[in-house]
Amino acid sequence: MGDQRAKREAKRIMSSGFRHHDRESEQMLISLLLLGGEDELRRPTISLDTYADVLAPTPFRAMQNGAICLITVMCRIAIDLGVNSEQSFALSDYFICEVERKHSKNELESFVQDITITFSELVRTEMVKNYSLPVTKAVRYIRMHLYESCRVEAVAKYVGLNARYFSTLFKQEVGQTPSQFICNQKMAEAAALLTQGNYGVTEIAEMLGYCSVTYFSSEFKRAYGCSPKQYSH
Repeated sequence: MGDQRAKREAKRIMSSGFRHHDRESEQMLISLLLLGGEDELRRPTISLDTYADVLAPTPFRAMQNGAICLITVMCRIAIDLGVNSEQSFALSDYFICEVERKHSKNELESFVQDITITFSELVRTEMVKNYSLPVTKAVRYIRMHLYESCRVEAVAKYVGLNARYFSTLFKQEVGQTPSQFICNQKMAEAAALLTQGNYGVTEIAEMLGYCSVTYFSSEFKRAYGCSPKQYSH
């Protein structure tokens, strides 16, 4: 009975024209915010209006819930980018509690921007501490371009270094070659997309810039010890 009711409600929401931000655009946008400079941080974030009609009985409660969703995503991306997990989760818990104290849309959206800046500063501090500026910029570029082919030559050009020298420097600091790092980041994103369950293997391969599904699947198996289909079941 409850299952049928849930299905009817899901059908109602879909027919209303509502769509969640797809994972890849949300991931890329928040990564940009967490890794970007001041200009990027001052641009509008994902609109809380998107969630106003579906995440709770009232529009503002839905926006609060949407803000909580964004905090959760940013917290985990910050951890992926090197922030201490306990520190990131503690901040997330604090911010989620503070969301309940907001009483207007403007107040809530301003607070979400402050949260983004806080996580961004943590990420940039951690990356500067661990890597030289060219490698820091390279890691940022790679994470912002996971949904493209993202060639090593393009990354080297972005940071202003000869490709061979850049590869040597990157390997020294990160412990992986740039191509290995790119592949591993793409495979981690592929695993997250498979877990989400909204995309097929072919779609994910195309989304992440792979021309060959066979090659994508072999890289995934190398990284995770099973095929993408096996991983998603």
